[in-house]
Amino acid sequence: MPALQGEDGPITGKGVVLTGSGDKSIKLWNLADYTCIRTFEGHSNSVLKVAWLNMTSRPEQSKGLVQFASAGGDGLVKIWNANSGEAECTLDNHEDRVWALAVHPDTNAVVSGSGDSTVTFWKDTTSQTQAAASQAALKLIEQEQELENHMHAGSYREAITLALQLNHPGRLLSLFTSVVTTSKPEQGSLCGIKAVDQVLATLSDDQIYLLLLRLRDWNTNARSAPVAQRILRTLIKSYPASKFSNLQVKGSRGEKSLKDVLHGLRVYTERHYKRMEELVDESYLVEYTLQEMDSLAPTLQGDVSLNADTIMIS
Repeated sequence: MPALQGEDGPITGKGVVLTGSGDKSIKLWNLADYTCIRTFEGHSNSVLKVAWLNMTSRPEQSKGLVQFASAGGDGLVKIWNANSGEAECTLDNHEDRVWALAVHPDTNAVVSGSGDSTVTFWKDTTSQTQAAASQAALKLIEQEQELENHMHAGSYREAITLALQLNHPGRLLSLFTSVVTTSKPEQGSLCGIKAVDQVLATLSDDQIYLLLLRLRDWNTNARSAPVAQRILRTLIKSYPASKFSNLQVKGSRGEKSLKDVLHGLRVYTERHYKRMEELVDESYLVEYTLQEMDSLAPTLQGDVSLNADTIMIS
């Protein structure tokens, strides 16, 4: 078994013992001098059982990982790291006190028995979880590289759908900005490039909803609002009004969330239009002022010339 670490270094001597108590805590004791090495707190009721996990055949042995399980009157089973003092995980499948706890000596499978008349078998899936997480991270990296390739190659359909899938609003905004501000907009295109028009006109309900979420956020910023307004206009022109009111969105988003998104878009769009109207009104005042200045300019120029001639004669 890997060495246990105390505050003053590795624990040596006669060994250690674990105890669970009605005060909701677990204590680790040094049998050499009968001192408490560490106290573990996390149960909300009496600790009824504790049991060591077998570490002799685990690859984590080299890392000094020492674990034990505990069962409590709160109906929970917890796995603890004996060296860090922290709970690694909490197992919750009982509705009453967990009176019995056993650990398989080879597989470290945990069996718990409760006052709710159930026995639960817990399997250690740490390695599988880590492998799945590593695979997911690798897949994410590959997808992000694929997104960069699509953006660089101008594959708009793949780039837009993948950016929505990966939830990369910054890259999606950069893509739409390049489309809207293109130096050679295509004739008859709503957003500037007909290929992007076609992509936006054939999105699924979930993709439309995700894009509306992004547009709502971009629309609140004065710098990205013009791009958001252009893409929003393209969406509105590409679908009938009933499409947006009858979007079928999955999960917990629901109809209420969709209404909130559309409301946010409407409110900030009204603000942008109001600001534009104010700028137009102010431009009339500037134009009137400039016209009046132009009408006075010849008279002022003649007066200055006359004064100059008078000075030269005298």
